[in-house]
Parts: sequence; C-alpha cells; structure tokens
Amino acid sequence: MLFLARCLATVVGVRLALTLSSYNRVRGLVTRLDARNDASIADLRRVAWGVAAAARYVPGASCLTQALAGQYLLACQGSTSKISIGIERGTGTELKAHA
Repeated sequence: MLFLARCLATVVGVRLALTLSSYNRVRGLVTRLDARNDASIADLRRVAWGVAAAARYVPGASCLTQALAGQYLLACQGSTSKISIGIERGTGTELKAHA
C-alpha cells in the first residue's frame, strides 16, 4: 500500500512539474539521482504496474508523465533506466508520439 501511495505522489509530482516547467528540466532533475545498477525484471514490472495504476487517478498523466515517474522511482532504488520517445506519422500532417 505504501508503494502505491509513493507511485501516486510521484506521478502527481511529475505531472505538475511538466505542467509548470519543461521536459528537459524535469528530466534533468530525475537523471541527477545517482543510479548505477541495472534493475531486475521484477523491479521493472512492479514499478510499471504501480505507475500505471496511479496514473489512472491523475488527470493528464500521459505516457511521458508515466515514463518519467517510473524512471524517478527506479533511480531512487539505484537502478538506471532510459526513456525512448517514438514518433509515428499519422494520417495527414498529424504526428503521434509515445514514450
């Protein structure tokens, strides 16, 4: 239960930070943490599950918000991670991005 509360607080914090600041600044804060170890598959799954569950209760918690929240939670455990952002061209001139 404490883990889900931490996930919710992190998703809310990242969502607010992205609203009030830029992606580069928020990413800089996350990557400042001293993470040096590879996360286990179990840790990755647990964090992904917790962030996705928490994001259901946060309006506007996009995939980017969730990715940054997950990266922050992993970094707090000392685990490194990377965010990949992909862009797909939709129909017409519309671009679709996903983190």
